[in-house]
Amino acid sequence: MTEQVVLCPQCQGQVCFSGPRRFVQCACCGSNLVIRCDEAGQASLEMPGPAFLELAATSPGERAKSLALQVSDAQEELQLRQAEVDATSTAYWRGRLGLQRVIAGSQNCTYVSGLLCAAAGFLALFALQSDERLYGGAIALLIALVAWAFQREWRSEEKLGEADLAGSLAAVAEARAAYDATMNRLADLSCEQSICVAFASGATEAAPA
Repeated sequence: MTEQVVLCPQCQGQVCFSGPRRFVQCACCGSNLVIRCDEAGQASLEMPGPAFLELAATSPGERAKSLALQVSDAQEELQLRQAEVDATSTAYWRGRLGLQRVIAGSQNCTYVSGLLCAAAGFLALFALQSDERLYGGAIALLIALVAWAFQREWRSEEKLGEADLAGSLAAVAEARAAYDATMNRLADLSCEQSICVAFASGATEAAPA
């Protein structure tokens, strides 16, 4: 999600948010603000005023009560989304560990045979007599072929495992996207609830006067 930074109309502080949002709270002054987007997608913030009340089909107090139920439902859904993120992330990392265990044998054999090949080649060139170098070179070549076979097995197992991990990683991304969407919805509902409570409180206080 692309993060947007807009100035708060109340305190001129920077307000950051991402994703499709309708409301946002300024971290500097605590104001709950309405997000407006123009045709180009550029966001701006404004204080909720009479126009906000006109859009509501019910009174601020009734709307606040309705939003309280929606906030509670969104909080429960957020917990479920978090559980999904945890489950998919755990499955992904278990898959990675499982893949590492699968390829560990051929990987270690590749390293060991590679070192043996290098040692045999060094001995063939610098430690053996001229009539023995041919045998040393043949042994080094044989070990190199063994190392190449282990390396191919390692890469083959790794490719198969990475194909499975790609599906797990996609599941993690999907779960996180759903979590972020629920988080944004909860933030919107909470901000709107605070706005309605403030309007309802102001109307209640103004009535006796």
